[in-house]
Amino acid sequence: MKKILVLLLGLLLAGTAMAELPANLTEVEQEAFMGDAELTGVLTLPETVQKVGNRAFAATGLHALIVPAGCESLAGDVLADAQAAYVMLDGTATAISGDALTDVPCIFAPRDSAASAMDGFYAAESLCVADGVFYTVKEGEALPLCAVMPLEGEVILPKFLEEQPVISLDSMTLRGCENAVFQVPSYLTVPEGMNAAPYDCMMVSAPTANVAESAVGDPITWTTQLEGAYGDVSYIWLFDVEGAVSSIITSKPTVTWSPTAEGLCIVKVTAIDALGDKAEARSAGITIGPAVPIYRALLVGNIYTGMDNELGGCDTDVYAMRSMLNSMQGTDYAVTTYIDLTASEIQSRITSTFADARACDVSLFYFSGHGTSEGQLVGMGNSPISPGALRNWLDQIPGTKIVIIDCCYSGRMIGKSEGSASPSAFTSAFISSFSYFTKGNNLANNGYVVMTACSMTETSASISDGIISFGAFTYGVCYGSGYEEWDQQYMGYMPADQDGDGSITLGESYATTVERVNWLMSVVGFSQSAQYYGDTEFVLWTQPAVP
Repeated sequence: MKKILVLLLGLLLAGTAMAELPANLTEVEQEAFMGDAELTGVLTLPETVQKVGNRAFAATGLHALIVPAGCESLAGDVLADAQAAYVMLDGTATAISGDALTDVPCIFAPRDSAASAMDGFYAAESLCVADGVFYTVKEGEALPLCAVMPLEGEVILPKFLEEQPVISLDSMTLRGCENAVFQVPSYLTVPEGMNAAPYDCMMVSAPTANVAESAVGDPITWTTQLEGAYGDVSYIWLFDVEGAVSSIITSKPTVTWSPTAEGLCIVKVTAIDALGDKAEARSAGITIGPAVPIYRALLVGNIYTGMDNELGGCDTDVYAMRSMLNSMQGTDYAVTTYIDLTASEIQSRITSTFADARACDVSLFYFSGHGTSEGQLVGMGNSPISPGALRNWLDQIPGTKIVIIDCCYSGRMIGKSEGSASPSAFTSAFISSFSYFTKGNNLANNGYVVMTACSMTETSASISDGIISFGAFTYGVCYGSGYEEWDQQYMGYMPADQDGDGSITLGESYATTVERVNWLMSVVGFSQSAQYYGDTEFVLWTQPAVP
């Protein structure tokens, strides 16, 4: 009987990779086909087979054995020394001796079958076939296991199968794959012996900017698009401006970045997903020009309406400063004015007015109102603002800050008493460190320029002719820059512009302010010494427009 079956099988297998047995066969005796190298391919046992004897298919060339549901038992070493990649059990009742499938790397059977406790077991319910390869597919992973039957030619292993990622090739057996060439996702480690070439699964588009060109300090938003990613993605952005490189990592395909140097900017983005898969692309170049500062001014005047300490003229001072700044077309200040603010409201307005400030911008804070001998500004309801509190609020603003204070004892804001000889003698009550400037380069990081109405021991005078009231110090500042506060009109020239270049520096403004305040004080018989901190060549404002 054995010889007849072997002869019949040989005839059936000629020219084919599939093997078949007689339909009415009930038992495959022990060693029935042992050593038959011509027995290859996938052998499906007839539905009538009930038993498979010891070493029945040992040392054959079978790639796989499919066992019907009615088979009662598989004896030991059924496929010992064979090349089988897998055995598939259709039923749950087949008894398997302990060493029956020792040499078979993959055992496919229902979850509740006797094979479920064996090494290499995969539940048949989890199996999926793609491009001639068996996969086990579970929540969160798809693992390639083996060829369904011997493979030839190009085989593509996908990144996703049934919406689950292919996370590893560690479970794959290469039996029956000798003549196949695998295309493998580039993030996977290729096992030894696999004839494989990596391919990119993800695609990321070249980053595009929201502007065609930009300037130093201006925020630029870069955007890319990604396909084929799995799970969380990290985007690594490299910004290269003429060899000056900086980087940012984001979790979204967009980033906002401000250049710090001039030149041609090229952006490279690398996307990395949860599987370690990568894709990268480069942008076209955009030109980064020199920084163009934006000028902002917050002017606060407290007249303390309805309070016992009501003060006249501070509103006039605010309107005079606004008129003067609006005339400075070379430094086009965006001016915001408020009358009668509490301390908390002043803090809030500082935050909102200068919210968009950049390192190249100039932010001017002006206050006219009451000040205390401790150096505090007084808000509505007598709410105090200490020098330290004001400094903390202004420190949050990037760029250069101009601070002009017209109130009593305001010199304490910079720790300066009358007659202090130089900036090196200043205390740190308000200013602890500064950036210095030249007239042609008025940009700095976190720098301060300060003028105050008087020293830390003096009061600040208001002038009134019965019709209009104003602060003597603010009058001097506006007068030097071409606005006559007393008459509320432009003069057509700027007395402070000593070199005639259209720009008013800190030194020019201070000199003219002191001169005008001294003149007013001589008229009213009062003493008041304006103070300053900062480089005298720093440009406060400019008129007419700079080309």
